[in-house]
Amino acid sequence: MQSAFDHVSENTKGCAAIVAHSGVNRLLLCKIAGIPLNEKKKMGQDYAAVSILVYKDGMWTVHEHPTRKRSHV
Repeated sequence: MQSAFDHVSENTKGCAAIVAHSGVNRLLLCKIAGIPLNEKKKMGQDYAAVSILVYKDGMWTVHEHPTRKRSHV
C-alpha cells in the first residue's frame, strides 16, 4: 500500500499542503531525513508548526517556515 505522502508527492504538480498532527509530521520528517523512527522525538515540531518540504533533483530538503512568534496565556 502506498502512503498518503507518496501518493500526494507522485501525483501533484506544483505545490500541495499536507496537514497532520505533530507525531505524524515527525515520522514524515524522519523518513525524509533518513533518521530512525525511534529517534522521532528529536525532530522539533511545535504546535501549529509549518515545515516546507522541497523535492528537487531526486532529493527532499526540509525548510522551517518563518512563522510568527506566539505567546501562551
